[in-house]
Amino acid sequence: MTTTRLPQQTTTIPAAAVVTTSKTPWTTVSNVCKVDILFLLDSSGSVGTSNFQKQLDFTKDLSRSLFAGSHDLRIGVLTFSSSVHNQFYLNRYTNAQDIVRAIGNIPYDAGSTRTDLALQYARTNVFTSNHGDRADAPNVAIILTDGKSSDAKLTATQAELLLRANVKVIAVGIGSGAAVGELDLIAGGHGHVYTVSSFAALKNVQDDVLASACG
Repeated sequence: MTTTRLPQQTTTIPAAAVVTTSKTPWTTVSNVCKVDILFLLDSSGSVGTSNFQKQLDFTKDLSRSLFAGSHDLRIGVLTFSSSVHNQFYLNRYTNAQDIVRAIGNIPYDAGSTRTDLALQYARTNVFTSNHGDRADAPNVAIILTDGKSSDAKLTATQAELLLRANVKVIAVGIGSGAAVGELDLIAGGHGHVYTVSSFAALKNVQDDVLASACG
């Protein structure tokens, strides 16, 4: 497991500094769901060990369901709290069995909620060719969180940059502490925001998240 502590940014990044790519748009629709998916899992102190396990179980169930179809998938996972912890990149595992086993071994590492660092890491480290990102496969980021980010301004900046990099973001808010407005911003206002009352209720949005990931 790689632990990355990214610099604490205090300024936004100008539009001129953003490099556009020829990445296949996520709106491309075909009978086969060819997609590179990254799960960003909240590991902050408010989650707790028991609920973190429920989050892992949900991620395992989604992964199994995705591989059950006629899909061409790559899946990666990172966790975030005060820092970002890469669990495995898109090109680490190639089948559901190995991915589910790896997800089950992810440790809980409590801290604050640096959502901005998670979004930045997704864009600059995970969705890259070196770590398995495919130019002909749309990118999807599925973020699960139970609270508001520690730095709303930096989160807004990093969310915009990730969306500009042509990544489809699906946001799942868990419990009463989830900041729905911030999640809508992270997802770019495209309606890919789902909320549940508790970690135990995550299964209630599984079908919706699956449809969004491959839609």
